[in-house]
Formats: sequence, C-alpha cells, structure tokens
Amino acid sequence: MKSFYFFNNRILSHVIFWLGILFIYTFFPYLYQGHFFEIFKTNLFFLPQDIIAVYFVLYVLFPRYLISFKIFPFLLFTLLTIVFLTTISAIVSHYILPNLDLYYSEASIKEQFANSLIILFSITSMAATIKYVRLNLIHQFQKKDILMKQMEIELKYLRSQLNPHFLFNSLNNIDELIFNDQEKASKAIFHLSEVLRYVLKESETNKVPLNKELEFIQNYIDFVRLSFKKNNFINVSIEGTLINKEIAPLLFLPVIENAVKYVDRKTKFTGINIKFIFNHESIEFICKNKFITITNKQNANGIGLKNLKRRLELLYPDNNKLSISNKENEYIVKLKIFEL
Repeated sequence: MKSFYFFNNRILSHVIFWLGILFIYTFFPYLYQGHFFEIFKTNLFFLPQDIIAVYFVLYVLFPRYLISFKIFPFLLFTLLTIVFLTTISAIVSHYILPNLDLYYSEASIKEQFANSLIILFSITSMAATIKYVRLNLIHQFQKKDILMKQMEIELKYLRSQLNPHFLFNSLNNIDELIFNDQEKASKAIFHLSEVLRYVLKESETNKVPLNKELEFIQNYIDFVRLSFKKNNFINVSIEGTLINKEIAPLLFLPVIENAVKYVDRKTKFTGINIKFIFNHESIEFICKNKFITITNKQNANGIGLKNLKRRLELLYPDNNKLSISNKENEYIVKLKIFEL
C-alpha cells in the first residue's frame, strides 16, 4: 500500500513539474509577445524533446555519474545530450515540418537552435537540481533515522545495565540487614519492591515527570537509610519550586548509589548530602559524601557513573554540565541540566 501511494505521489509530482514548465514558458512569453495559443502550441511541439532530455539525464546519467560524484562526465554527457536533441529538433522543425504544414517559424535555424538550446538546458538543469536536492534530503532523513535508532538501541543497553547493577547493590544492603536487624530487613524489602516497580516500569520510557522521579529518589533513600545506624546519615534538601517538567528516568540514581557504596559509615557528621536546586529552565543536582582517604576506591570510572556520562551525551548533548571532584575527604558530584 505504501509503495502504491509513493508511486502515485511520484507520478503526480512529475505531472505537476511538466505543467509548471508549460506554464512558465507559455505565460511569461505571452506577457511580452502575446499570441498565447501560438506559444502554447510551440511549447507542446518541443515538449517531447524536453521530456527525453530530462529523463535521460535523471535516470541514466544521474545515477551513473553524479551520485558517485563524477561531475565532469555528468556535465559533458548532459551537454552533449542537450546539443544532440536540440540539433535534431531544429532540423526537423526548420526543414521537415514546414513542408508538411505542421509547424512554421520565421526565425532562422540558428535562432531556433539557440533558443531551443537555452530553454532545454534550463529545464534539464532545473529538473536535475530538484532531483539532487530531493535525494540529498532523503539521505539526510535516512541518516538521521539511522542515528536515532542507534541512539535508542544504545540507551536501551545503558538502561539495561542499570537494573542488574542497582539490584546487586540493593541485595548487598539487605544481606547486611538480615543478620543485624530483621525488622529493618523486612522494611527494606518493602521499600525495595516499590523502588524496583519504578525501575522496571519507567526505565523503558524516554521521559518521566520530574515529581515522579523525585518520589522514586525519596523511596530509594528511605530504603538505603535502613542500612545506616543514624536516621539523619543522609540529608536531602530542595531549593526553589518544583517545575512542571519531564526528565530522563534514573539519571540521579547512579550518583546516589555510588555515594552509598563508598561513604565513610563511621563519620560523626552527615555522611551523604543531596541537594536539588530548581530554576525555571534548569535542574541542579549536588551529591556529596564523606570517604576515608586510605581505603577509598571511589572514582569517576565506575559502571554507574560511566553509564551516566554516556546517557547525558546522548540525551542532553549540549544541555548538561557534569563535574566530579574530591575535596577534603569529600567526594562531590554536581550535575546541571539546562533547557528542560
């Protein structure tokens, strides 16, 4: 059905092109010379020559030479084709048709040849330009479509990496709680089920409402809080008004997971500080965690953070700013996303 539609659409575009050519080369000369029907009849007479030249160039010379960027042979054979057809047309129209009372022109054969050559060259150039632009646009759309599909496949792969990585870390947390505090372990399983429901459902979508993503972050923090002795070991703060925007799901999770995994659990201070700053057109996310210098293995090359960097390159290529630093036994990740 699609090929049938395309075929008919293609025929229609060709019909419109030739009607347009007839209109241009009839109407504008008529404005200066008059004799509309005489001009129209002359154009109809030369139309077969134009059609032969155009379709020979478009469907023989064009694919053979121009698509492979052989410009000189294309131009040479195009010019030879136009000259040959114009010569035949001039001879027939000047010497043969007047004797048959089918066509007559007061112009000399040289004038007929020159006029016909200029017109045929302009029509052929116009048709070749339209075809070249059309093929170029189709190529660009196809290239863009391929890149989009490749990006989608890579994003799915990156999201699929998040799930086992997240589950592995979560099960480790629950494993510790089972031996130390079974009541907390039971709560942790409940929170984990809520978190997993979101991860499995929303990780397949491209965008989620910002408030849902923050609700997920809060559920995850409630879950990991259970593995710390102090309830205020993780501090979350929000500045600004929550904007009614959408964001790619699970962007902040790898950073928070990383902080939970490598935080100094013996620190007397707040171990993890998380801050969200909302502006009208941007979100800033800051995550800081204390770590022990001697035993610290925390770095920016873990699976989660490498995954995050690549997702940002694909989803927000020119609209993000990610910085990672170590300062005075504190690991700091700052992420800002612009123009949501």
